[in-house]
Amino acid sequence: MSQSDGPAEEFHRQYRRLVHDMRTEFFCIEINAKSLAMYTPTLLRAYALCREQGLDIPEIPAEHLDVLSTAAPEINSLLDELNRKVDEFSVLQTPDTPMDAALQNNQGIVFSGEESCHVLLVEDEEIHQDIASHILAELGCTTDVADNGIEAVQKFREGSYDLVLMDLHMPMMDGMQAAQEIRASGENGKRVPLIGLSNIDPLDPDAYFRAGFNKFLLKPLKVDVFRDTLIELNPHRET
Repeated sequence: MSQSDGPAEEFHRQYRRLVHDMRTEFFCIEINAKSLAMYTPTLLRAYALCREQGLDIPEIPAEHLDVLSTAAPEINSLLDELNRKVDEFSVLQTPDTPMDAALQNNQGIVFSGEESCHVLLVEDEEIHQDIASHILAELGCTTDVADNGIEAVQKFREGSYDLVLMDLHMPMMDGMQAAQEIRASGENGKRVPLIGLSNIDPLDPDAYFRAGFNKFLLKPLKVDVFRDTLIELNPHRET
């Protein structure tokens, strides 16, 4: 603790670290639940086919199969409740949270006016690419995918996008540096909304806003949250 910090500042620092660590643990559980939801039906079909063909594989009790097929929604329901309680705790402990403030870089933000919002999705994890792409398609958006920050900057310079949805933590070039490169790339780079994605709330939100981001969303992306964010970025756009 520095000499300028008092007990209140130290408390809030420890509080932010606690929430940060809790979000990390929740994320690890949630991503496993998402994996279960995506891959369990295929695994169960493959298992049934192997049994039908008489292959020598261990028999799984029916009650275990039932648990496997229902685990993902039950886990997600519990996590939603846990995250809601953490959100309530955050509001009580941090009445002036930068993450809840108005958009910091939204001056001049407009979409192209086309029916479909064309999104550059920057994400290095395949499962998050699948989840986000599915949600974007459900909301009528078209999507190009970049696997890292370097590829994102190149695609942005060569393409035309209404929105950039970018993970903060990637190999080769992270989201912070990629956002700065995009913001420095010209007039379009200055006006296009940049939404940061992370599995946990940033410990220093102001640093990310200074890098050029307009908003942050927690991963895995959720349909209702992203729809509300589109409306917030452009109130005149109907989704």
